[in-house]
Amino acid sequence: MNDINDQNISPGNIIPADCTNADLGYLNLANAIIKQAAKDYYYALKKINDPKTIEKKRIHAEMMKSDVESFFLSNWYTSLTNINGEYLMKRIQYAAKTNQPLFIGNKMFRKETEL
Repeated sequence: MNDINDQNISPGNIIPADCTNADLGYLNLANAIIKQAAKDYYYALKKINDPKTIEKKRIHAEMMKSDVESFFLSNWYTSLTNINGEYLMKRIQYAAKTNQPLFIGNKMFRKETEL
């Protein structure tokens, strides 16, 4: 297996041949939910590990981290994608720890958003 950050995460690269427009809408929504959770997790980890983060924001980041971890390990998550939740968390943790940008699909997320 290659380095953990060599692989690109893209929940919706494969679209079934019998996919209708309605199905495509649901796939796009599922992908958007997973991408947002990945971004939230990444930014929460960055805030938690930043010594300049004030206590109030650190507490909020810890709650966000816990919520997203629960989501990645939930039945709802597994109904949205076949990407292993634990694997995804490790990929995001690696990117946050090594101060690398987060790549999801073909898009790079580098700037932090407010938590």
